[in-house]
Amino acid sequence: MTDKTKSVDIEQFMVPIEELCVAYDPTKLGFQTTEELEPYQGFIGQERAEKAMRRAFLMSDHGHNVFVIEPSGSGRSSSIRWYVKKIADEILSKHVVPADIRDECYVYNFEDPDAPRLIRLPKGKGGQFKNFIEGELIGGLREKIMSLLDFNSFPAETKEALNLALNAAENAQNNLREDTEKVLEEAGEVEGYVFRLVVIPQERGGGFGIYVYKLPENPDEKAQNLTSGEFASWPAEKRERFLKKQSEIFQKTALLDRRVPELWIAYHRLREDVTRQSVRSAFEEISGDFGQKFEGTERFLTGLKEYTVKNYHIFWPKSPNNQKGADNDNGQQVNAHERADPFLPFKINVFVDNSGTEGLPIISEDRPTYFNLFGKMERRGANIFRHEDPDHTDLRAGTISSANGGFLIINADDLFRAPGCWDGLKRVLLKEELNIEDLAEQWIIPLHGLKPKPIPTKLKVILVGESDLYHALIHHLGANFT
Repeated sequence: MTDKTKSVDIEQFMVPIEELCVAYDPTKLGFQTTEELEPYQGFIGQERAEKAMRRAFLMSDHGHNVFVIEPSGSGRSSSIRWYVKKIADEILSKHVVPADIRDECYVYNFEDPDAPRLIRLPKGKGGQFKNFIEGELIGGLREKIMSLLDFNSFPAETKEALNLALNAAENAQNNLREDTEKVLEEAGEVEGYVFRLVVIPQERGGGFGIYVYKLPENPDEKAQNLTSGEFASWPAEKRERFLKKQSEIFQKTALLDRRVPELWIAYHRLREDVTRQSVRSAFEEISGDFGQKFEGTERFLTGLKEYTVKNYHIFWPKSPNNQKGADNDNGQQVNAHERADPFLPFKINVFVDNSGTEGLPIISEDRPTYFNLFGKMERRGANIFRHEDPDHTDLRAGTISSANGGFLIINADDLFRAPGCWDGLKRVLLKEELNIEDLAEQWIIPLHGLKPKPIPTKLKVILVGESDLYHALIHHLGANFT
């Protein structure tokens, strides 16, 4: 140390203790404790980042999304959501509301049951649509169709026409029965047996048939049918005589009135026609102008009306003769789902319900797996080899559908770790539509699946990740990322 250094007076650089801190009058802060303050929302010193996000969010063309660089543990996630909400409110204040903020409903497709039809309704209308079809419409149809079981429920003119057809069939059947009994009585005994007319119960199809009975030795005994085994044990000559006499009897009965089946067919056909017309009128009366109030449902309601007219039997009480519902009496082929549940076409799947969404949807996906993002079709059963085939009610929405028309926030690191998620998300953003796929088909497993109609999808995606990940993605993916 030199003499020059020793001569420096360091005391001149000393700072008094009272000047080591900034004094501020607490009465000027405007609050007593920090508990009275609202947490700060926004980005501190990130004006450029805010401008970039705002520009991307306000662009309506696809391809303008955002990657937010967020160091791990920085706590910016809440700020990102706050800023997204701020932009969403700005969009709404300018009335630039995308038409995609709707309720998405999947319904039965009558032309192709394996391709459920998509109906997009204004926000909050999906639940109303479901309640009307599954409640009011089914209840009204059941009450009306049940009343048609009563012959007197038809108008006087229709009832008169039905009575004429019914009387014609019954009179012809009674005449045929009397004439047939006369022929059988004239035939008398044949090899110890007699031919008798037997009425067939209505539950077994109705009508009557000719049976062969053995005359009992004791009048008190019950007559026994001629069995095939007993007939085969007869001598050949006896069988030949019997068959010759039987042929003569049948030839005589064949000359009698053969119009009975035709008359009964005509009556049942008339009854079926007037019943179906009544069902059609009932459907139109109950549905009214519903299709006009709920735009986009007209085609579905038309298909549902025709299905109801053809299969009105499903509303009848179940009985031993009416267990199959939709595929009985009309002889038509029906889908396997309809056989299992004939009311399936009446079921509405409100795939996305935005009735409780205020403003534009803002969704944060914390677990971006394939199913969580894109949705799925559920399979009910014990395992993949023992299950029920899915129908339109088994489709479940992912967060992309829930955020449709709004904003979706995803952790980038989790997104790129999940198989198939990045490619699927990129496909949705480029095509602006979402297809719900059955991953079992990609595994080359021969399962019966669905091909739901694609959902028009338009949303803004905010990926949140660290700087290293962002630069790595640009380096490895290039244009596929940017």
